[in-house]
Amino acid sequence: MKAVRLTIAVMLICLVAASAHARRKARIADLRAFIEGQIVYASFRVENAFTERMEEAINSGIPSTFTYRILLIEKGSGIGTRKVVNRIIKRTITYDTINKRYFVTLREGADPVAAKDFEDAKRLMTTVDRIAIAPTSWLLPNATHRLRIKAELEKIKLPFYLHYLFIFVSLWDFETDWAEVEVR
Repeated sequence: MKAVRLTIAVMLICLVAASAHARRKARIADLRAFIEGQIVYASFRVENAFTERMEEAINSGIPSTFTYRILLIEKGSGIGTRKVVNRIIKRTITYDTINKRYFVTLREGADPVAAKDFEDAKRLMTTVDRIAIAPTSWLLPNATHRLRIKAELEKIKLPFYLHYLFIFVSLWDFETDWAEVEVR
């Protein structure tokens, strides 16, 4: 009887831990794809992207980069499926430990944007608003078009000797599932 109770208690603890982990899983939210003028745009955000360990690492000065993979897929009658766009967007957050300021690089090659505080920096990292995906001239008129987006945290590349100090870094990698929406 004691063994049965212990087994049930362990199973309940595992269920609670699994459900807490599932609630914290990063995911793409509020994905919209729309055509304005002659351009296909997308807007979306990532929920649950920052864990406590990630925040600790960022606040200790380790830069973190999110990679957004964007696919625009076309399916038409008789042509099968075709990738119209296969694009990668990167955003990097850094913390200046001396001046106590957060910076976010929104585009490769662009100057970083200073954030008001950590919450603002996290919003800049996880929100993509009205990003141009492709001109409508690239789309076949009678085909169905779907936009797929996935977010990943790039693996941290530390000098070898720092791997011993920051063993926890591998524990905060994330990758979302693909989110998909029809372009209208």
